[in-house]
Amino acid sequence: MKQLYFYLLMGASFCSLNAQVTITSSDFGSIGDQFIIGVDDTPTIQPGAAGAGQTWDFRGLNTTTLDTLFFLDPSTVPASSGLNACNLVTESNDGYFFLNKTTSAVNTVALGTDVNGVPTLAVYQPEQTLLPFPSSLNSQVSSTSAFKTAIYLGLDTNVLGCQLQFDSTRINRRTTLATLFDADGMVYLPTDTLQTLRAKSDETTTDSIFVYNPIPINCLLLGINMPAGWNLMPQTLAQLAGLPGNVVTTTTTVYTWYANGEKFGVVALRMDDQGNPDNARFKSDASQLSTAPVDAPELAVYPNPADQGLLYIQGLKDGAKLIITDLSGRVHPVQRMGNRIDASALNSGIYLFTVTEQGQATARGRFVIR
Repeated sequence: MKQLYFYLLMGASFCSLNAQVTITSSDFGSIGDQFIIGVDDTPTIQPGAAGAGQTWDFRGLNTTTLDTLFFLDPSTVPASSGLNACNLVTESNDGYFFLNKTTSAVNTVALGTDVNGVPTLAVYQPEQTLLPFPSSLNSQVSSTSAFKTAIYLGLDTNVLGCQLQFDSTRINRRTTLATLFDADGMVYLPTDTLQTLRAKSDETTTDSIFVYNPIPINCLLLGINMPAGWNLMPQTLAQLAGLPGNVVTTTTTVYTWYANGEKFGVVALRMDDQGNPDNARFKSDASQLSTAPVDAPELAVYPNPADQGLLYIQGLKDGAKLIITDLSGRVHPVQRMGNRIDASALNSGIYLFTVTEQGQATARGRFVIR
């Protein structure tokens, strides 16, 4: 979920070099918008200094994976039912964000994703402020929220002679997000040059991890003595699960650059615990993926070239996500039936496709419509 929130923190024209940028609600996406994002998991860029009139040269970013962010009507997403404040949903490889967009802010209402194949919805109480409007240099905002989310485990195993039965696990998260718009200036990207406003966001989360055991567990060897019901996960069990503890506090810093009219953050740079960049997401397009060093095989498409009609993509798995773009980077939604796609709505031209699984590119290819 830490990764999910970083993904959304990207979210909100070319001006003169020293012009100030003010971000308003019109600079964040609306229903029907799309935004193509490049991912660089080993960025070599640095966030640079704070202050007005900065210059950031990010042309060295590599598009190793492409993702598309869709801005959806909540009525088309079943999980939105019951989220009364939600009026906008974003969908990407990282899941769904349920938002409340007004003229004064974009707030996070809930987030949804798959955890080990189990759909999970976490509802924020209260809503968390993601981006205030209007925002300009030295604007700042802070909000504290919380959510609870349960995940089915169905674990029944024997460890050191102790029978361990756990039905579910639950995460109680308390989170504080503090954002300061600390710099503005020109950003140079592989595909664009933009006058931007930068936000520095520090998110501190405290996760308390609980487990539900239907029967009492008393295991002296593991130091576990738990009555039936919900219990804070024992430290020994947390270590067995690879967690640092049953109550975990982390702070994540993300720098996000916004530009007028772009509908989303044009760069988001996440820092690790040592203050070094460990992930970058940025405005990109399909032309970058076609030349980027993506370690993904090409899948055969037939017929190719094709007239408008059904196309077959050999080796396309049922659970994989398929993204089709033209050479300008525009995404073209198509109806999919297993390993077939309905190309009847596509005009003549060259198209690229990327197959992703769990947010990673697993295959790619291209085809021609005559």
